[in-house]
Amino acid sequence: MPQKNVDKEYYENAVYHVYNRGAAGSIVFQDDTDFWVFRRIARLKMKKMSGVIMISPFNILPNHFHLKVWQENSRDMEHLMRSVMTAFGKYYRGRHGGSGRVFETPYKATLISKKKKRKCD
Repeated sequence: MPQKNVDKEYYENAVYHVYNRGAAGSIVFQDDTDFWVFRRIARLKMKKMSGVIMISPFNILPNHFHLKVWQENSRDMEHLMRSVMTAFGKYYRGRHGGSGRVFETPYKATLISKKKKRKCD
C-alpha cells in the first residue's frame, strides 16, 4: 500500500507543510547541537536555491520536524529536501554512530496553498 503524502504531484508557486519523524519514532534531535545543525543545513541548502524556494517557520521537536516550504518550480522542494535529509543523515551517523535510516521516510508533504507570489506566510 502506498504511503500517504509521500509520492505526490507537486505544483509550481505552492506552499507545503513538510514533515518527517525519526525511524521507528526514535529521538533524532538529541540535544541543542542536533537542532542547530538541522536548521543550519536547511538554511544553507535553501540559500543555494535562493529565489526559488523559501522555508518558514521551523518546528523541530526531539523525534520529528515540521517545515513550511514555498517553491517556485514543481521539483524545488524535492531537491531541497533530498539534499537536507542526506546531509543531516551523514552528520547524525558521524556524530551518534549506528547505521540505517535516521528518518522514517524520505519526507512527507501536504499542499497548503497555491500562490502566485513569493511568500511563505
